[in-house]
Amino acid sequence: MGIFDKNKPIPVNKLRETIKKDSGIIPKTGGQKYSQSERQKIGREVFGSTSKYGSQISKDDYKKAIQGLQSTRKRASDFKTRMALDKEIRYLKDRGGVKP
Repeated sequence: MGIFDKNKPIPVNKLRETIKKDSGIIPKTGGQKYSQSERQKIGREVFGSTSKYGSQISKDDYKKAIQGLQSTRKRASDFKTRMALDKEIRYLKDRGGVKP
């Protein structure tokens, strides 16, 4: 279950608000959580550019944003950065209902 279960585009502001109000549990980390400020930061960094997505974001746009994070993770030079990006990717995939 995720944000895009009905396959309809949602407003970017609603997406960021949903991420902000979420529980913040990161999958496959033994119960680690993102704080509300960390979730807001992720929402702004990944979905902040309205010129890129417009006012509505579809499930395909959401997947492309995750793919962009994955390519950034591959280019990361140190292990700590790669692990942080991997947690973000897992969190966003889980919340968006995107299959791993």
